[in-house]
Amino acid sequence: MTDTDTPIFTLRQVAAATGWNLGTMRDHFVKGVFPWHEGDGKARVAGSTSLLSLRAAIRLGIAFQLWSLGVSPKNAFKAATTFTDFGTAPSSNEFGLSRLAGNIFPDGYDTILLWRPGQGARVMPTDEGGFVNINQFICAPFSGESGPVALVRVEDVVEAVMAALLPDGDFPAA
Repeated sequence: MTDTDTPIFTLRQVAAATGWNLGTMRDHFVKGVFPWHEGDGKARVAGSTSLLSLRAAIRLGIAFQLWSLGVSPKNAFKAATTFTDFGTAPSSNEFGLSRLAGNIFPDGYDTILLWRPGQGARVMPTDEGGFVNINQFICAPFSGESGPVALVRVEDVVEAVMAALLPDGDFPAA
């Protein structure tokens, strides 16, 4: 069984699983657009292999989806960390649900990541297959940048990345 924080996947594997072009993704790491997180296996010597964890792969998968919707790579990566690196308190949503960092909300609820320029990202639950109540997020006063909201259903990304990287169903321990 694999855990979510052990760096075992190559950049090539993660790029293929998430949709990023390998050269672009590698360049984003080199230029600091995508910062290395603690636990990632950054190559210590030029030419050696860098390894990423499942958590890092999911972070990059969410970032790719946001980038596909027009969010800059740097902002998309930062927004993705809202899901992978931070949990959700019950007081932050109308359902009173909590979740641990990198985990989706319980069955019966979809896990949605919303992003808006100048306001960052928020992870919230919605009734499975239901409507997203984004009023409290998008009606907040504009501060600086404005623009469209980007919305990603996190389950879709998590399932696709895990299916690509763990095809034999060697899913992580809880």
